[in-house]
Amino acid sequence: MKLKSIFRFVIILLGCLSLLIGVTVYSQAQNSNNQITASFYKANELFGQGNYDKAEKVYQEILASGMHSGNIYYNLGNTFFKQGQLGKAIVNYERAKRLLPYDRDVQANLKYALSLCNNSIVPLKKFGLIRLMNNITECLTLDVWTILLSAAYFMVLVSFAFFMIKKTAIFKKVAVFLLFCLIMISCLWLVKFQWFMLDKQAIIIVSEVDSRFAPALDAVVHFKAYEGAGIEIIDQNSAWVRIKTPDGKIGWVPNISVEKI
Repeated sequence: MKLKSIFRFVIILLGCLSLLIGVTVYSQAQNSNNQITASFYKANELFGQGNYDKAEKVYQEILASGMHSGNIYYNLGNTFFKQGQLGKAIVNYERAKRLLPYDRDVQANLKYALSLCNNSIVPLKKFGLIRLMNNITECLTLDVWTILLSAAYFMVLVSFAFFMIKKTAIFKKVAVFLLFCLIMISCLWLVKFQWFMLDKQAIIIVSEVDSRFAPALDAVVHFKAYEGAGIEIIDQNSAWVRIKTPDGKIGWVPNISVEKI
């Protein structure tokens, strides 16, 4: 009896501690969210007053705190645009687009900013299937693709469970169809995941830069890259990055001239 009382007391104590920890964590999270919200509105107010440099600093501080939001990137892009930093504006519009793929304001501002760039590069045509898969994966965020993958996996398990119980042709057809859907969604999820985790897309953020055959200032210039141009980073060292343009040209530029999306 005494042992049962001690055990009950320990369980109650652990429950109270868990509740206390949960309340503390929740309270801290709420305070943090309130501070971030206040900072966000403060930055918006500074932007409305025309204090773009101060607004930029506040937006950057919010991002540095670990909060990443499509709205923050979008507003930061607007701030850079107002300051005449077209490349950095495009970088943040692209980041906002990844989190808000259907937002018309993001799409419109990005399109307008790109139209102001001195960029006449004609991209190389990609293989049809690769282009199709890229277009499909860009329609949704990685989180949404993960939810779809989880739902498809669950539905396949349920359908096969029903088939094992009923042993009817209709359940077999449904299970096979859902398995096919799971395979397709898995392929698209892998494309999106690889693109998200191994992403090397970047933007030129200076007015123009010489791309050279080697990572040295005395190396021969191969071509010029202009602000706002989208490029792919394929190699880098402490001071230089090796870039590839959409038309297939490859060269080295100083790392301060590019910013990853």
